[in-house]
Amino acid sequence: MKKTSLLIVVALFALVFIKCKKSSDSPKFTYIVNGFTDVNVRQYADTTFYLPVTVEFQTGTQEPVTLTPSGMPSGITATPVSISGTPTYNTVIQFNVKNVAPGSYPVTITSSSASTSKKSYTFNVIVNASPDCVPILVGYYKAKDASSPYIDSNTYSANILTGLANQISVPLYTMTAYVDVNCSNGTLTIEDHNSGDFRLTNGTGTFNGSTMVLNYTLTGIYNLVPHTCTTTLTKI
Repeated sequence: MKKTSLLIVVALFALVFIKCKKSSDSPKFTYIVNGFTDVNVRQYADTTFYLPVTVEFQTGTQEPVTLTPSGMPSGITATPVSISGTPTYNTVIQFNVKNVAPGSYPVTITSSSASTSKKSYTFNVIVNASPDCVPILVGYYKAKDASSPYIDSNTYSANILTGLANQISVPLYTMTAYVDVNCSNGTLTIEDHNSGDFRLTNGTGTFNGSTMVLNYTLTGIYNLVPHTCTTTLTKI
């Protein structure tokens, strides 16, 4: 009887030992992430691009992997802010680039799971200068005027068109402004000119991909006091 009991104990011990050994020999969960490549966009153009990414299962017991973009400068945003799935899976991260100066901007994608260390992947968003930015500025805008010493405020639609070389025509509330565009530094210069009973002088401005701000002085036959005016145009 004692011999039988001893054999049972030895058999149980061997079974537990084998089970534990098999458990310790199980491969760890591993995966790889592919799809990162540099992206080129144009300055002043509000750009949306899509980054397709594959999270590929390799070994072990599958578990969810989360991808999180980070390190983006002001003007570059990602949607969604994080993505999770169980490998193997494919996903797409949407990036929006708006009002970003020329340069190369590294973006980091961090992957993480319950049993593995975090991994980081980097690609660059390269914003290229636009030597000819006039076509980007052409289009329909919502315009709003403000002036002093009298508080005049007008809101209207404006269709900005191309003019001469590096020039656009901007329909203001009282006249059309002929505006020279400096694509290298995002500045505007309005030509002095008369239109009907009004004269526009001292015109300057700034722009980015979606907004334009014009500052100028307006005088006229029925307005002997010069008005300092600002027109803000937002692309529709």
